[in-house]
Amino acid sequence: MGRFVCYAMVAVGIGLAWGRGGMLTLGQGVFFGIGAYCMAMHMQLEDAALRGEETPQFMSTFGVDLPWFWEPFHSPILTVLLILLLLTALAFALGFSVFKRRVKGAYFAILNQAMVFAFVTLLVGQQATLNGSNGLSGFQSFFGFAINDPANRQMIYMIAAYLLIVMLLVAYWMMRSRFGELLVATRDAEERVRFLGYDPAMIKTITFVVAAVMASVAGAMFVPLVGIIS
Repeated sequence: MGRFVCYAMVAVGIGLAWGRGGMLTLGQGVFFGIGAYCMAMHMQLEDAALRGEETPQFMSTFGVDLPWFWEPFHSPILTVLLILLLLTALAFALGFSVFKRRVKGAYFAILNQAMVFAFVTLLVGQQATLNGSNGLSGFQSFFGFAINDPANRQMIYMIAAYLLIVMLLVAYWMMRSRFGELLVATRDAEERVRFLGYDPAMIKTITFVVAAVMASVAGAMFVPLVGIIS
């Protein structure tokens, strides 16, 4: 059920961006993956600290020191902020640069798929620092709570379920608001919206960012619920 709840979070974002906005968002797996790896890196460091070690076990096998980009994930607060803000910045940079050039339809989908391919290739190549295609797994703790405890597992599931409800409410509000009307108008008659004085690129970018953050949060909750990200 936890796995399906996480997939449902991604679906809410896709329903907003693709179903309502007409954007072929075929790259949501990247945002899901980045959020998941952020959470997984924090949990790996948390487990290492419990063992009295400085690096995750797989890094010890390769004999490497902790890379610089792992350092922020020592802090649970920074981890949560990065799950939200890192994806916001990435999605905004990608979305605004594409939509400002009036790229849409299949061309936007192809750019999304290219981003996915590049991201996967990058991760698989980082064997010593991100465990390559094996991914990150073997987690024992989630923000100080033992994952193997059934009560804690239920708590994690309830957190994910409440987050899904919040996302549904946000999507419902966005669809029913004036912004939602502009989004549909942009989907159906972008040039007319531009003629009326609105910026279709910004409207689509905001929607794309919201969908990306939803996918990132889903990925972050996927890790403690399923126990692996690869």
